[in-house]
Amino acid sequence: MKRNEVFIAFAKKLNIGKAQLKKIFLTDGKVYLPYLQEVFTEIKKRLKENRENADLADEFSNRSANPWAYLNPDISVLTLARLLTLHSGRTSAKLRAECTKPRITEDILWSFLAMQLETTVDKLNRNMRVRDIKLPLAGFEKHSWLTFVIWTDSVFGDGRLLEKPERADEIAEMSVREFFGFFLRQ
Repeated sequence: MKRNEVFIAFAKKLNIGKAQLKKIFLTDGKVYLPYLQEVFTEIKKRLKENRENADLADEFSNRSANPWAYLNPDISVLTLARLLTLHSGRTSAKLRAECTKPRITEDILWSFLAMQLETTVDKLNRNMRVRDIKLPLAGFEKHSWLTFVIWTDSVFGDGRLLEKPERADEIAEMSVREFFGFFLRQ
């Protein structure tokens, strides 16, 4: 299999037209992820069999304990398929960054909160509510928790957590641990 046959192979395996690859996103739920993983692996194997495809980008490598856990669900199938057509290098690294998300741990989030509160993690109240966050940057003003929510969503989320303004009051009453649950991926 040659690189230019990747998109056709993807479309056939997923039983969709080649033009639909860019219109189908993983969040649509139209593509069963385990099947997509099988298709991806099979096409990658067939690409590696063809010696003309030297220096393939090694995406979703077996060297990672759980490579598919990094997958960004907001990408299109076309973007994911493009990974298989690229040579290893800067372009594939940029596309890999678009197709994946770093894995966020609770420790990272607590460290982030400690940095913003200008304290250490061990001094944080693990049972505090989001509304209790008062940033030194804002002079400990009572609504500065909202700034922290926006920062956290822009750094660790997709920036859409507060698309609906009424959501802010709901988040304010959550525990910080519950709030961090929005950013932790299984």
